[in-house]
Amino acid sequence: MLSPVDFEVAMTARELVHAVASGPKKARTLTVDEARSMIHLWAQGEMDDLQLGAVLMIMRHRGETAAEVAGAAMGLRDLSVFANVPELAATLDWPCYAGKREQFPWLLFAALRLGKKQQRILLHGDELASPKRNHVAAFVKQVGIPTAIDANGAAKALDSKGVVYMALDSMLPLWPRVRELHRTLGLRSLLTQAVRFFNPANCQYGVRSYFHHGLDQHYLAVLNAMATSCHKQDLVIFRGHQGEAEINPRIENQLLFWRDGVVTSEVLPVCAPEGTQAQLQQLGTDEDVLARFANVARPGAADSSLQAATVNATLAVMLRLLQQDNSVAAALTRANNSKLQANHAISTLCRMLVKQGCHNEDEAFQLLRKKSMHSGISMDKLARQLLQHVAVA
Repeated sequence: MLSPVDFEVAMTARELVHAVASGPKKARTLTVDEARSMIHLWAQGEMDDLQLGAVLMIMRHRGETAAEVAGAAMGLRDLSVFANVPELAATLDWPCYAGKREQFPWLLFAALRLGKKQQRILLHGDELASPKRNHVAAFVKQVGIPTAIDANGAAKALDSKGVVYMALDSMLPLWPRVRELHRTLGLRSLLTQAVRFFNPANCQYGVRSYFHHGLDQHYLAVLNAMATSCHKQDLVIFRGHQGEAEINPRIENQLLFWRDGVVTSEVLPVCAPEGTQAQLQQLGTDEDVLARFANVARPGAADSSLQAATVNATLAVMLRLLQQDNSVAAALTRANNSKLQANHAISTLCRMLVKQGCHNEDEAFQLLRKKSMHSGISMDKLARQLLQHVAVA
């Protein structure tokens, strides 16, 4: 059971405004506790929209500090619907706030597969944040991920499916007021960053993605600022595909793992099929791949498309975060090997290639995938053709 929030507000609203706006020589940034107090004061009506808006605009102009983001994140967590209800026992906090430009959020299939591995994943986002983006909220039902509007519904969905999506408005009843304030001010604010860190269900593991270079170090500073006041959490930080919490398999990905204040780094190599965009389209358009994924138990398995590579690369990073493997390379091998086990023809051919000189089944699989891409023939069909050729010979 998450204990009820018992936080002592550090300052009055006027003192907070004075701290950040008292002039170039006296103005200062807020501490973690002061930023947390600001959220509580506004929620309780002891700080009005004008006062909060003034503070947020000044922060935005000079740049929000890690301590201010950390404090705001903890203040928002204090006010989430999970603060005073039975704990969800959710494993992984997966915030998805960036959205993608005219592309499907393939991370959803990675979450589905992870949910089948006895994990409990909470996906959350704000589909109203950037109207020109494809947010996960518009696609969760299409792939079979349940949604919830309250804590009890989320618990039931996790029990049955292992993964659930909740909109930010459902988790944080305060958020519509924040959105309206953003519209009035005409800018994003400290709070937009804070929702990526507030870990509403108090999960042990979490994902933090960014787009602009250099934000990884800022994110680490936020986590360090939160560490003294939050439960232990293990997180992975990476530059997401178009900013979303999804791996782009066409580039080398630098992964930062933050485990109780200790940071380690690993590299996920390029793992997409080779070729031009036109060649990759031969392996499946988004519509083709979605149709294939709808008919298999493990979406992405036994599929050589770019979209499947995105699913498997994202899944590998999560497996590594959850310490299911001792390196991201091993996790990626596991994700690829699951393809072998899912298709009899591919598995049989790969074992045959190992006997003929390949070092292992993963190398044989990669060889078959390249041949499939260059020929434009699906891996399954190509494997069956080659096996038939061998049988006739």
